[in-house]
Amino acid sequence: MVSRMAVTQAIRAETTGDEQMDLLIFAALMPETQLAVLQEADTNKFIVDFVRGLKAAGVTAAAGSTAAAEPTHLPSTGFASAVGHPSILITSLAAYSMITYDIFGPTSLHVLQPVDQAFHHAVQASIDPELRRHLFGEVLSNWWIMAGSLGWIFTTATALSRYNPLAWQACALGWALWIFGVGPIEHDPALMEFLKTTFDRVRPSPVRRTPSFPSGHSAAAVLVVGALLFVLLPVVYGRRPAAGGRDAAAQGGGPDGAGGDNGGLGTVGGGAAGSHHPVLQAFYSVQGSWSLWALSALTTMLGRVGFDAHWLSDTLAGTALSVALVSGLANATERLSAAASSSSPSSSSGRAGL
Repeated sequence: MVSRMAVTQAIRAETTGDEQMDLLIFAALMPETQLAVLQEADTNKFIVDFVRGLKAAGVTAAAGSTAAAEPTHLPSTGFASAVGHPSILITSLAAYSMITYDIFGPTSLHVLQPVDQAFHHAVQASIDPELRRHLFGEVLSNWWIMAGSLGWIFTTATALSRYNPLAWQACALGWALWIFGVGPIEHDPALMEFLKTTFDRVRPSPVRRTPSFPSGHSAAAVLVVGALLFVLLPVVYGRRPAAGGRDAAAQGGGPDGAGGDNGGLGTVGGGAAGSHHPVLQAFYSVQGSWSLWALSALTTMLGRVGFDAHWLSDTLAGTALSVALVSGLANATERLSAAASSSSPSSSSGRAGL
């Protein structure tokens, strides 16, 4: 039997506008006996045509008092991300604060200073200047930022092409962090400019004359990749469909916008109706990947230290700062999703009474 949530996902994939809303409300009230007719192998179009036929025949009226007794609202499952847990936000902010105090605190032990110096001397002694400039300065420092930026642009374009209010809100918050926080733009955004100007730390070598702390490249890479993996992709494209026909909404998407659309790349659904589009499958495979996020951070840190443009502690601080920003973005998106979910019953009831 196809789950009720799978039916709503099929409706969202095949319909738009007022018809979509009407069918979603109808599906929320469908008797279980009618759901039992549908099989996991049925396509989205078959499911939607089936629901249309039931609605035209007034099947819910035949369900009697059982259907009438059920609450008139759409099923919804909110967005949730592990990185949005308050402990991650607090820990990353604490790490940034400790690094900052160790470097600039008048009474600190300056534990990181000898480590910074050791890495600086090793780079100067063992890496050819041309290799530093091309491999470390151009490739390793920028690869993840460029790849993540393309992901942001593609994902945002997909969000804007569909009716997905939560995705719109998440993208807007993300771009605000990009533009005003630590995003990769020609000049440092407001937050990064403020921090660098305030601390005014000299770089390990005169590659650039701007202040060194914290590392803008490290902060940008962690923000761009982390927000993409843990917030934007799950919200815009939904979660990977679970085995056994469970639909993507059960893992974080739903009709209130939390990953309830696939951006036209395929059908997000369960079983045989699941999407096999290679791009969508790639998006599913990297969502919430801590290892990929860590790899992007370490690669960028290596690039900045190997280029001798930053002290190691600069990159550690930039990384910690952006982990906190990504955690805050995920937490804010969770709250927006929860607010949308809590308002769904009342809005759906009002629609049903028209």
